[in-house]
Amino acid sequence: MMNLSESRKLETLRSKTDRQLVALIERKLDSGMRCASMGGEFRMRAERTYADARLLVPWTSGADRRRLELKMQQLRECLDAVPACVLACVC
Repeated sequence: MMNLSESRKLETLRSKTDRQLVALIERKLDSGMRCASMGGEFRMRAERTYADARLLVPWTSGADRRRLELKMQQLRECLDAVPACVLACVC
């Protein structure tokens, strides 16, 4: 059976791990936003970032999850947007 000291250590470790996960996802999404508008290989990286975030965000909770979901939505919208140069070439 776990004593109180061990339990607190585990809580502290879990809290730190949760914060690190949120920070990792945020950095990846920020990078994905920068890559999304560049096209080519960079766009593929942004798509991969979005897919990774979809797998990781469910492991977060509360306000962190809502903030990350909003960033994911913004990235998805950026990826789905048709670049202006493509529209100009079609016309």
